Amino acid sequence: MKKSLLLSAALSWLIPICALAHSDETVKKADQAADYVEEAAETTGAFFKKTWDGLKDYSADKSDDFQKAMKSAGRKIRIKANDLLDESDEIPEKAADAFDDAWENFKEQLSKVDDAAENGWDATRENVREAWDELKDAYEDLVD
Repeated sequence: MKKSLLLSAALSWLIPICALAHSDETVKKADQAADYVEEAAETTGAFFKKTWDGLKDYSADKSDDFQKAMKSAGRKIRIKANDLLDESDEIPEKAADAFDDAWENFKEQLSKVDDAAENGWDATRENVREAWDELKDAYEDLVD
């Protein structure tokens, strides 16, 4: 009987400690996940900026290179967005629809690069930039 009381007292002391350790581990994992999401958002934001900064000064004679690079960057963002949408049930449908609309606009503006004559290049490049910014904003709404 005495052993049973002693064991019971020890267990009653141990259970809250285990719960506390579990709670601390849960908090730690939640903090790590939040850090990961924040880092991913910063990395993606940097990706958008770096991509545009590297291409914004391309002239009409480099329009093919511009288009290829923007298509590649756009595909990377589309893949990241698809991953987010597949992994999370908490992304509002409105944000997903806005991203899809921004994606379609980006593709449409990028397709116009083929037809941009030298004198229309600046306007075409500006339209692609605006579509890229819209895509960036829509992507950020997915991760917020």
